[in-house]
Amino acid sequence: MAAVFINQYGGLLSYLMAFGLIYQRRHGTFTTAFWLGLLSLPVCLRFNYRWHILTILINGIVAPIFLPVMLGLIMVAICLWPVSHMIVWLEEGLLTTLYKGLAWIATFPYATITFGKIQLIPLFLIVIGTLWLMASTGRRAKWGWGAVISLYVISFIGIHFNPVGRVIMFDIGQGDSLLIQQPFNRHNLLIDTGGRLALPQEKWQRRQIVSRAEKVTVNYLYSCGIDHLEAIALSHQDADHIGDLNEIMQHIRVKRLICAAGLPQNRQFQRQVRPHLTKVAIEPYLADQHFMIGHQQINVLAPVVAGPGGNADSLVLQTQIGGASWLFTGDLEKAGEVAIVDRYPQLRVDYLKVGHHGSQTASDPQSIATWQVKGALISAGRHNRYGHPHAATLQTLKRANVPFWNTADCGMLEWRYGFGQVPMIKTTLKDCD
Repeated sequence: MAAVFINQYGGLLSYLMAFGLIYQRRHGTFTTAFWLGLLSLPVCLRFNYRWHILTILINGIVAPIFLPVMLGLIMVAICLWPVSHMIVWLEEGLLTTLYKGLAWIATFPYATITFGKIQLIPLFLIVIGTLWLMASTGRRAKWGWGAVISLYVISFIGIHFNPVGRVIMFDIGQGDSLLIQQPFNRHNLLIDTGGRLALPQEKWQRRQIVSRAEKVTVNYLYSCGIDHLEAIALSHQDADHIGDLNEIMQHIRVKRLICAAGLPQNRQFQRQVRPHLTKVAIEPYLADQHFMIGHQQINVLAPVVAGPGGNADSLVLQTQIGGASWLFTGDLEKAGEVAIVDRYPQLRVDYLKVGHHGSQTASDPQSIATWQVKGALISAGRHNRYGHPHAATLQTLKRANVPFWNTADCGMLEWRYGFGQVPMIKTTLKDCD
């Protein structure tokens, strides 16, 4: 029960705020709002990962006014029941104005700090230190402030300069999205963004849907203290690979868009990137070229010629990560895999991102054998309509004695390397451990 409690944002924050109110009962409204904001900050960082530097100040200003005004209007509405709809309309207008004002303040440049997910031990130490500060004066308060600030600084450095690197395959349903996260969070590369095919709908059918990129990918990046990417590599035009590009770029700063030559002429791609052309550089590549992400060289193995952006034109990338050779194939099919074997006969692959979500059209048995694959990662949605991954593809991997992991069964896949790490695939669902 304790483990469940400390991982529930609402429950943890509610009990903490209740305790803080009791602890601060002798102080004024502004002072109480200030201390409650400071007390709640580490919990917010644990679950939301970001902090607006004006939050505590705004809470201190708004709380003393908001509560009496809103409670007063509610009491008036109860007393004047026959005409209460007018009071409700007034309250709604006030709330809407307040929310719009807060949303406007939230857009202030450089006012939001992407802190990352604070760990439990520093969280509890900061809470205890804050409670100590609330009851301290003089020299004791100075020592308390120094201790709390030091804990925040140490936590921030630990998150933003983590010496462990990762390869992440996100569990985003039927689609592809992978992250190469370099040690110390420098020069990270996202390969594809995932996305859904947008079907025509009547106006009454439309509803606000939060994309998987926002719920999964962006939240993961924020939890690691990442608010910018060196580049996003886009394998081809399909919506399940690049459909959420706009959502990613609305939340994460991106310097470069890497793609296969020919894709920039694709009209669908042009529509997606048009709003961002002033902020990002587009770099098209063909086979035998390479690009750099920090000090890491990413080799382009396909396509050989520019195409319209279909499966056969998938941007295929190979790189060395933590001493292992990785191959990322987009939706490349068997003919393309055979062509890569013929073009690069010396290529060996430790970890393969299985092409086309494990479809029957990909994973040529001879290519798998030639590459001497040691592990395969498959991104597919649970109970997807396409039947991915196909039984024939899984059989091909089994015959080659290649262990495989599927996001539909295992959740997000993580491979760590660097300081103190034993390279291995870690899963987020117990049935794949």
